[in-house]
Amino acid sequence: GPGAPTSILDDFLEESSKLLSDSQEHILPTQSQDPTVSQKPSNILLKEIPVKKETSKCQDSSTFLHPSPHGVSQTPATIFMETIRFLMKVNAVQYVHRVLAHELLCPQGGPSCEYYLVLAQTHLLKKDFAKAEEYLQHAAQMDYLNPNVWGVKGHLYFLSGNHAEAKACYERTISFVVDASEMHFIFLRLGHIYLEEKEYENAKKTYMQACKRSPSCLTWLGLGIACYRLEELTEAEDALSEANALNNYNAEVWAYLALVSLKAGRQVEAEQAYKYTMKLKLKDKALLAEIYMVQEAVGFGNPSF
Repeated sequence: GPGAPTSILDDFLEESSKLLSDSQEHILPTQSQDPTVSQKPSNILLKEIPVKKETSKCQDSSTFLHPSPHGVSQTPATIFMETIRFLMKVNAVQYVHRVLAHELLCPQGGPSCEYYLVLAQTHLLKKDFAKAEEYLQHAAQMDYLNPNVWGVKGHLYFLSGNHAEAKACYERTISFVVDASEMHFIFLRLGHIYLEEKEYENAKKTYMQACKRSPSCLTWLGLGIACYRLEELTEAEDALSEANALNNYNAEVWAYLALVSLKAGRQVEAEQAYKYTMKLKLKDKALLAEIYMVQEAVGFGNPSF
């Protein structure tokens, strides 16, 4: 029935809560019965340090190479927070608040930086920017140096139209040693802001980083646009060709390929790229007007001439 997934999730959460509480009931009495634990806890910690020294080195290096996708928290995640991560990954946002309630009541859980970050992201998806900002403030108070806090803050300002603040947040995010969980979108949006503000050198550097990390049609397109605006036609053509290889149905890629061909004086390629641009119905009117202007200047590129 339609209520089946919800009931299964509720049963799972209730069972997990019972298991956690039972495990605590078994653990606590044994700790209280051991006199050495209650009298000298510091001695035990000192004894454990040499044993765990080598493993901590390995863990630190693995964390640096493969950072946690949801923040840089040192504390181990509860089963509910792991469930929340999975639900956010598969966009099952309608179940997130149920699991957050269990995380709040869990003895090992409670309000944390990641807890407030998840709340902020869910309200961001609903375009409730005021609530999202409120929860982000709580998250920042708990962990000011968390790159995910600044990344989500950047998304908040970007979606609300405040690109100046978004730019500042994104620049702070990429300055951290540990990566945020959504670096691909952060690079794309920061590069887009740089192109809007005609900071083409910064846009080129940002898109190059994105192409190295997770290349896509949009990252190569952004790099191609930045190179074209810097009059680096060879580099622009190479980047646009990579974008076209990944997605040859992007009208903007064909439009810039047409501009590059026009500037390079290649009539056949310019006309072909222009035909595909029109066939795929380019929506950017300013870019289309620029193509017409360059075509008139060079005297070719439009078969209707």
